[in-house]
Amino acid sequence: MIDAKASCGALWAGAWNPLNQNGLVTILSGRTFLHCSWNSSGSECLVSDSRGDILHLNVKTNRWKVITNLKPSPCSIEFALKRRDEFLVGLTDSQVKCMNTKGELVSIMGGHESVVNQIRVSPDGTHAITISSE
Repeated sequence: MIDAKASCGALWAGAWNPLNQNGLVTILSGRTFLHCSWNSSGSECLVSDSRGDILHLNVKTNRWKVITNLKPSPCSIEFALKRRDEFLVGLTDSQVKCMNTKGELVSIMGGHESVVNQIRVSPDGTHAITISSE
């Protein structure tokens, strides 16, 4: 269980078995999560919460940490990129930010006039398309 007041820690004590009972739903209680994206291997996950925190969960190492805080809260997140340590975040201010898992900003992309609702990435992680209401 994640301590909602902490900024890092273990996902669970003991052996890892996410497929039993409620899986990650049980582990992630205590925060209001809005969006989630798994990497292409399924071993790491990024989640955004209502406070604007983006958390990196690594199921292989049994660890999680808050990697950055974005205001306002992200509207979409995509982690399955070719560069495995980078992810895209769609924001309400019509921007898409590319960040890495250290919390560093890689680039900011514009072009939309409204909230970026969804981001989709090609299977090989080399192309992305962003979707908004316009």
